[in-house]
Amino acid sequence: MLTHRLLPLLLVSPFDTCFLLVEDNRDDIRLMELAFERLGFKPPPVAHDGQEAIDYLLNRKNPVPHAILLDLKMPGMGGLEFLRWLRRESPKTMRSLVGHSCVQKLGCALGNERQV
Repeated sequence: MLTHRLLPLLLVSPFDTCFLLVEDNRDDIRLMELAFERLGFKPPPVAHDGQEAIDYLLNRKNPVPHAILLDLKMPGMGGLEFLRWLRRESPKTMRSLVGHSCVQKLGCALGNERQV
């Protein structure tokens, strides 16, 4: 089980925080990278589907993410299937689910009025 690798961690600073972005859309990936940079965070590693996210989490060379930003509709393994896997492998991991429009809302909040 991955519980020991995915325990909730405190957010100390942008430099100590690791996120994982699971997203297949290049425009959304770029928007999130810009948002992270603008907020003082290092852009997160990107997995393009649920299976890539699993591979990332299982690789002990990768840092354990404090949060996973997950698209639900992706080719291959989608977000819901990934969440089922995560719940099965790490039932004590805390998670939050935010709707698909969060990327556009974040962009607008940061002053990017352009629709992606």
